[in-house]
Amino acid sequence: MIYKNNRNLKLNKDSSIIFLTCNFMPVRGGISNYIYEIIRHLPNENIRIIGLPTKNSKQFHSNQNFKISRLNVPVNSASSIFFKFIWPVYFWTLKKYKNSSVVLCDCAHHTLLIPAILFSKFYAVPFGVFTHGTDLLKHQGKVYSKIFNKLLDAAEIVFSNSEQTKKILLSIGLKSHKIKVVYPNVNIQKFKDKASVETIIDRHNLHNKKIILTVSRLVERKGIDTFIKSMIIIIKSLPEAHYLIVGTGSYGEKLKELVCRYKLNKHITFAGFIPDEEINAYYSVCDLFVLVSRCLSIGDIEGFGIVFLEANYFGKPVLAGNSGGISEAVLHNKTGIIVDPDNIQEVAKAAVQLLENRTFSQKLGTAGRERVLNEFTGAASTNKLIAALREQEILI
Repeated sequence: MIYKNNRNLKLNKDSSIIFLTCNFMPVRGGISNYIYEIIRHLPNENIRIIGLPTKNSKQFHSNQNFKISRLNVPVNSASSIFFKFIWPVYFWTLKKYKNSSVVLCDCAHHTLLIPAILFSKFYAVPFGVFTHGTDLLKHQGKVYSKIFNKLLDAAEIVFSNSEQTKKILLSIGLKSHKIKVVYPNVNIQKFKDKASVETIIDRHNLHNKKIILTVSRLVERKGIDTFIKSMIIIIKSLPEAHYLIVGTGSYGEKLKELVCRYKLNKHITFAGFIPDEEINAYYSVCDLFVLVSRCLSIGDIEGFGIVFLEANYFGKPVLAGNSGGISEAVLHNKTGIIVDPDNIQEVAKAAVQLLENRTFSQKLGTAGRERVLNEFTGAASTNKLIAALREQEILI
C-alpha cells in the first residue's frame, strides 16, 4: 500500500517559488538529486530555478517543464574560488522576480544567503534554506563563524535533511520552531529503465559469486578502505564473496593500491562511473549493499545516506557505518545493520551474517523497500515542504 503522503498537495495558483541553487541538475550529487525530486513534484507553473551554467544544460532544459535561469558566469564556477564572489550576480538575477512568494536556497553558503537576505529586505519576499550537515560544519570554528550563523538565522525557515543536521542547527543557535526536517528521497523514476543483470555478471565475471555492492563517490570518509580490509576476513568464511565498487573520486587510486597491497584483486572490482540507465542492474544483482561511512573531522560527515534507501528500494539488506545521520536512513536490525565503522572485525562479522542468513537478509530488504515506498518518495518530501511553508505562513 502506498503512503497517503504520496498524493501531491496543491499550491495556490498565485504562489511562486524561486530555487536559488549552486548544485542543480544536470550536475550529479546528493543535493542536486534531493532538490530536483522535490521540484519535480511541484506544479511546473509555480517554479523557477536560478543556477549556475553547466555542460549539457541545454539538453537537460529541453526535457523539463519548469523555468530555469542560468547565471552569466563561467561553467564550473561552483568548484572555483570565483564562486565566493558571485553573490551580486545571483541578486541581480533575483531582482527580475519581485513578485515571488518565497526564495529557497539549496544549501547554506554565503553566496546564496547574501542575495536572498538582500532580496528579502528590499522586496519583502521571505526566504528559506536547505541544510545538509557538511555545509554547516565546515563553517564552524572559523573566524567568520558568527557572521555565517547570523546569515543563516535570517531565514524565515530552515529545512534540515535529518534529525542529526537539526541538532547541528540547534547547536549554532537557531530556534527549533523555524527548523523543519525534510528527508532526502529516492528518485524512483531513474530506476525505470531495465538493464540486464546478466550483462553485469558477464561484464565483471561475477558468476556464482556472493556480490557485495557499494555505490558512492570514492572519498575517504565513505569507509571503503575499511571494507576492503574486512574482505580479508570475509573471504575466509565465504571464498565466493566479491566486492563491487561503483563510483569515482579523489580517493580511488589509494583504494586500488590498498587492494593490491592485500592481494585482493580477485575479490574486488572497481566498476568506475556507471550511468543511471544501468545502475538499477547493479542494485538488482547484489546480495548486500555496504557503505561504512565514518566521521573524519569536523565538517566532514554523512548527513543522511540516500544510497541505503536506493538499495532498500530493490529489496536489498544494507550494512552501514554508525556516523552522521545514517541511523535515520537505516533502521538497525529492521532494514539493515549498523556497525562501528572503525571496527574491521565487527564490519566483517555483520557482512558474513547478512550473506549467510538469507531469511534474515530478505526480511530486512522487504521491510526496507516498504519503508521507501511509504516515506521516501519525492511526493512525500514535497508535501512536507509545502506543509511547512504553510505552517510558517509563507505560503497560503
